[in-house]
Amino acid sequence: MTGYSFLALSGLKLAIQMANETGHTDLANNWQTEYDDYKQAFFKVLAQRADENKGYIPPALDGQNGGYDWGNLLAVVPEPTLDAHDPRVTATLKATQASTPRAS
Repeated sequence: MTGYSFLALSGLKLAIQMANETGHTDLANNWQTEYDDYKQAFFKVLAQRADENKGYIPPALDGQNGGYDWGNLLAVVPEPTLDAHDPRVTATLKATQASTPRAS
C-alpha cells in the first residue's frame, strides 16, 4: 500500500536522525542502508504506477485499480518523502479534489 510505504520511509528517516543524535552511528548506518534500498525499490514502482495514471499516485501499487485515497496523500506529511511541488503530488491532489471518493 502506498501510504504504508510513505510512513515507513518517514519513520526510518526519523529513526536515523535520532540514532545519529544519540551517538548510535552503527544503527544509523544500518538503517540508512535500509532506507536507501527501500526508497529505491518504492520509487521505482511509484514512478511506474504514477506514469500509468497520468501522474496520479494510486492508493495501491500492485496495479489493481480502486481503493481509497488516503495513504497516497501522505507523500508530504508527516515527513516529506516527495517535494510538495512534485508533479505527482499535484496530480494526486487535483484528482482527489475533482472526483467522488474512489472505491474498488
